[in-house]
Amino acid sequence: MRLIRAIDKLALENRRRHFRVDSVLSVGWREVTAAEIDAIRTDYLAVREFSGEQLQQEQAILQGLHRVEQHYPDLGELLMRLNSKIDALRGEVEAMRQRHQRHNDIANRGHHSVNLSASGMALLLQQPLERDSQLLLQLELPAIGLPLQVVAKVIYSLWQPEESLWRTGMEFEYLFDDDQQLIQHHVMQVQQQQLAQRAQHKPPLA
Repeated sequence: MRLIRAIDKLALENRRRHFRVDSVLSVGWREVTAAEIDAIRTDYLAVREFSGEQLQQEQAILQGLHRVEQHYPDLGELLMRLNSKIDALRGEVEAMRQRHQRHNDIANRGHHSVNLSASGMALLLQQPLERDSQLLLQLELPAIGLPLQVVAKVIYSLWQPEESLWRTGMEFEYLFDDDQQLIQHHVMQVQQQQLAQRAQHKPPLA
């Protein structure tokens, strides 16, 4: 029991590092198998590792070319070949990333009022979800045209008698950096809208 409480406290502290807002989103989800989790984890780690290595390599290439291009003007052709190779690698990584971006098999679709942050979300559901179960979530943010997909773990599912619904909290586990930035951008937009609304309704100073 102490270990569970310690894990819960750590998860709560991690969620508190991110701003949270209430927002209405289109949300879908389904349970994922252990094999699917392994495939998603492999792709996720590969993309993260490649992104870091790619950035370092691009910087090194540009610095090296800048130093020698004055003496070797024909390096323009080499630069084109290097850029083509980088583009091809980017295509492979994007294909890897899209491998688990399958939207047609997502069930339980609907619009929900969610408490959202870049690390997780909470929402009210008609049925409870098992704690520690892993889900493939699909989130549709108003600012973008394509849904985001992320693996999330259920951290609690508590009965709310006043609403006759289950308040369920989920923690994001595998979320690409650019997708996380999109969520952070959405959170900031909602915060700015809320601040503007409060300013409009604030009574004038005497």
